[in-house]
Amino acid sequence: MLISRPAVRVILLTLFVLSLFIYYGKTHFYRDPGSIFYDPGRAFERTYSLHRESEAKEYIRTVAGRNETGSTFKAGEKPVICGVFSTVKRKGVQYVETAIASMVYGLTPAERADLHLGVLFAHANTTAHPSLKLEWLHRAVDFTFTYKDNMPEETFLKLQTLEETANFQEKGVFDYTYALKQCYAKKTPYIAMFEDDTLFADGWLVRSLIALREIESAAADVMKPWLYMRLFNQERSTGWAHRNIGGNNEPWIILGIAAAILAPAFLVRRWLQLRRSSSSSSRDCAAYLGAIYAIVLFTVPCFVILFFQAGKASMLPPSPGVFRELFGCCSQAMIFPSERVPGLIEFLERKERGQVDLLLKDLAIAEGFDTYALYPVQVQHIGSSSVRGTSRQEAQAVWSMAFENLNADSLHKEHLEMVSQYYKK
Repeated sequence: MLISRPAVRVILLTLFVLSLFIYYGKTHFYRDPGSIFYDPGRAFERTYSLHRESEAKEYIRTVAGRNETGSTFKAGEKPVICGVFSTVKRKGVQYVETAIASMVYGLTPAERADLHLGVLFAHANTTAHPSLKLEWLHRAVDFTFTYKDNMPEETFLKLQTLEETANFQEKGVFDYTYALKQCYAKKTPYIAMFEDDTLFADGWLVRSLIALREIESAAADVMKPWLYMRLFNQERSTGWAHRNIGGNNEPWIILGIAAAILAPAFLVRRWLQLRRSSSSSSRDCAAYLGAIYAIVLFTVPCFVILFFQAGKASMLPPSPGVFRELFGCCSQAMIFPSERVPGLIEFLERKERGQVDLLLKDLAIAEGFDTYALYPVQVQHIGSSSVRGTSRQEAQAVWSMAFENLNADSLHKEHLEMVSQYYKK
């Protein structure tokens, strides 16, 4: 018999376990763009974001139905974060409305007091954005501003030209720096920049505040400045280096595991041969070696290859917490320490044009700044129409599968626990 019975059992057991893993992968990893199980037909199914969107709409109905100016919480005397949404008119749905509502919905009075929230309506023609007229929106935030507020005429004319020529690369940087300046003037310890086509998770603020405290402690220990903490990331940015089989050193990993198995296996075989020399002992050793060879030549390669093909985000998802991380996408939600902002503004004005997230990465590398990411992601990108002229498909692809897998009940419970911990006297 060419293949021993133990070897056949190993192969059959391997095939059985592989079939179970493949079934599990198809039912659980279909959102991961770096996975062989990725299914674009189901990848963008909304679960938790639909829940938060419904809560945001409930908030809008409640606040819009009130006429009292003091019907919503506002920032306190010494807020910790100044946050700004930069928004432009979209075709159809104005995402900024649900973005703001999801951000403030569920915040405790103590949390809301720590957030000084503003909105930049980034149009030369201030009447162009329909959300500017919404009374509930003005009650929900602390301040709104436009380009007609204290802007030199020469700069304003340049802005008009950028809009008329659809120069999104330069206009986007212009909007970002203008909003940064407005928030920096509020003199808060941190400044946050938000895109308008986003949704926020329950507990996002207190989780961010706790993470910022951890970052400051870590930065003090290593004596290294940091540039930002991102609240959004997409799995396309956190996958393996290569998607092709063999591109992630799989052959070397297989050889290493094989060596780790074969070396002690041969020692055991030699020990058995020395203790027993009968023909039955020889047959047992041959069967034993057949099983080992099946594991090394079939089982190990199958599982190593499948591990990488299943996708990094699925197999090794980030642990909860804040981590030093240079890579990532995009600029949906970023928090900066205020001491970095003057240099950041100067850098962006010097660069003048480009993609903000890539420019931020360039600055971090050039200046040796650390960058951080908060997990689980606290923000989802929901915009299907881009203001930068990118395709609908590309706009939709900026997506976090991890956000959709969040559990509303667990998050709400964690939110209350973190608030109790962070704000305890």
